[in-house]
Amino acid sequence: DLTAGYQPLGDPSAGLAQRFGRDAMLRGAWSQVEVGGVRQGLPLIETAVAQLAGHKALLEFISPLLSIGKAALAARIAQAHVDAWPNDAAGHYWLAEILVQAIVHGAVNASRLDEAVRLLDRALAIDPSHAPSLCARANLPRLRGDNDAAWAALSDLVKQRPDLADAHFHLGVMALDQAPAKAL
Repeated sequence: DLTAGYQPLGDPSAGLAQRFGRDAMLRGAWSQVEVGGVRQGLPLIETAVAQLAGHKALLEFISPLLSIGKAALAARIAQAHVDAWPNDAAGHYWLAEILVQAIVHGAVNASRLDEAVRLLDRALAIDPSHAPSLCARANLPRLRGDNDAAWAALSDLVKQRPDLADAHFHLGVMALDQAPAKAL
């Protein structure tokens, strides 16, 4: 009845109050990131990670965290997600992606590339159509210096899934490296 005006909810259940608190925490962290940038939102993100470990919404913070070099915090989010949701491809993908970025930047030894392969294979075993994992897995041979294998895998992926923009992007980057005129 809208004619009665504002009607308080009364005492919310514990579950409802917890959901409101969780949502407010996540919205607050995102608002801080959007208004002040990732570094300014970092304290709120860290609080959310500590209090909401394994919550699916935390995965959205991984990419911004990686953009400012906070790989350890991003990895905590991804690992907590895998622990809470072992049959969700996203957590395994993010663990692999964080590891690949660490290898590329020289933070960890390239011998750990096999671990990234296993994580991506696990993600694809869970969800064979998980687009980020498909693209990352096809692109991995480049890290071993096997551009021919990466080209073949990415080309096959583009044929099977022409909707995957990342696969097209990686092929374009490789084409620019090999034959710039052909890439255009």
